[in-house]
Amino acid sequence: MVRIAICEDEKETQILLESNLNNILKHTNKEYEIKKYSSGEELLESELNHIDILLLDIQMGQINGMDTARKIREIDDNMEIIFITSLIDYVQEGYEVRAYRYLLKPIELEELKKHILTCIREIEKTKISIF
Repeated sequence: MVRIAICEDEKETQILLESNLNNILKHTNKEYEIKKYSSGEELLESELNHIDILLLDIQMGQINGMDTARKIREIDDNMEIIFITSLIDYVQEGYEVRAYRYLLKPIELEELKKHILTCIREIEKTKISIF
């Protein structure tokens, strides 16, 4: 099972991302679960070890996405983080937290599909190697 989390404070974007992920993943044979969070604080209070892929907005309320990613990396080095933002300013910082990708809003379905499916394949290869 692939566990995906969306951390996005804009409700419309959160709903759109979830809908796009469902459209992408329903055409695969993969079991998946999508969880949604509206803030970095809410995400950090959850069970982070149950997330394979995190779609993370950078511009959010009290704690931004980059600081959220730094806190995640202190406890989880395996989660794949895909930043979703309208700002290109944070690209360099994304390398510091080993971001898988950095996607600019508005997110195009085909772009999201390409990166999500590639990410899932890489996660599956890693899991097979471990076994």
